[in-house]
Amino acid sequence: MAIKCRILAIDGGGIRGVIPAYILQQLESSLGRAVYQSFDIVAGTSTGGIISLGLTSPPSPFSGTPIVPYAASQILSFYMYDEPQLFVPQASGDFYTAKYYSVNNNTQPPTGIEAWLQQQLGTWTLRQACENMQRLQGATVKHVLVTCYTMSGDKVNGDKDSQVMIGPYLFNWDSANKRDDENYRVWEAARATSAAPTFFPIARVGNGAPNGSMALARWAADGGVAANNPALYGLAAARKADPSLSLDEIFIVSLGTGIYNPAIKILFSDLNWEDKTGNWGAIPWVLEGQDVNGNSTSPLLNVLSMSNVLSPDQQLQDLMPKCNYYRLEPQIGYAESGMDATDVKVLRDTAQKYIGPGGDGALKFAAVVKALQTGQTAAASA
Repeated sequence: MAIKCRILAIDGGGIRGVIPAYILQQLESSLGRAVYQSFDIVAGTSTGGIISLGLTSPPSPFSGTPIVPYAASQILSFYMYDEPQLFVPQASGDFYTAKYYSVNNNTQPPTGIEAWLQQQLGTWTLRQACENMQRLQGATVKHVLVTCYTMSGDKVNGDKDSQVMIGPYLFNWDSANKRDDENYRVWEAARATSAAPTFFPIARVGNGAPNGSMALARWAADGGVAANNPALYGLAAARKADPSLSLDEIFIVSLGTGIYNPAIKILFSDLNWEDKTGNWGAIPWVLEGQDVNGNSTSPLLNVLSMSNVLSPDQQLQDLMPKCNYYRLEPQIGYAESGMDATDVKVLRDTAQKYIGPGGDGALKFAAVVKALQTGQTAAASA
């Protein structure tokens, strides 16, 4: 059956965004066209949200004519060379404050992820990005969404009894086109979706935020706390836009940022004895733990972070026809599993080997390229 809706979903993972950025660079090269000319819906979380917005939004500054979004090669270059501008350590960081912070005052030029996002994405709003896309030759993207988790927010229209919903929230073109109070700047959506707890301050976006929009004020955390793999959100957006679509007519490409997920040792916390009961309290679950390879981990954070990556993948494998869903994600080592301070060249080489000749993802990548070239799934063209 012919493909009628093509979805690209990109996971979170900090600097490991090198991996999906490289895969997308190779995809653009193989297809001979840009991401915005190859997919109908683009969904992203955290670093994947930044990539999604960069590939579908016009770079700064505004020129008055349709502006081509960043190419995947440019996005990859940001990850390869701009890490010091994104991860600016706190001068007085401690256990109680975020690891990295954006400095923006009158005594020195602004630095950090927020300033960097504003520089790269300018003052464009989500609605303007959508309008720009509609004017671009060969553009196919109709909807973009990125995830976050709203922790607090303003009253809606000043109504004392109506407050923004606390919980998962999508910055998206559809809502921005319908409501002024959801028409955030693109950089705000990028900042909110990537506000990783303990790494960056909670994102303040909307009315009252420096250089922000007049949309509803939100205090938002990284979308990865709820949906680090946004593929199901992409599928939901497709069915919402066209309820008549069958699963056979939808094609999903889901990109991970590399997975390291060995078993966790079940040990007695204080004495490192084998624990036969699993009777863990707060300290063993949160602060102490080892995987079976002897590497330190927080068992609770490990379980939570892995579950919202692996669960959507398992559900989509069960739900989608076999040749209509592809998950591309290489295995990585412990040294490459962090969200920061990771060797970007190693990550790029890992992605290269994964989809290169003989790589574990080579056949999947080739199938994705063929499906996007022909507009038919492998099953339909067999």
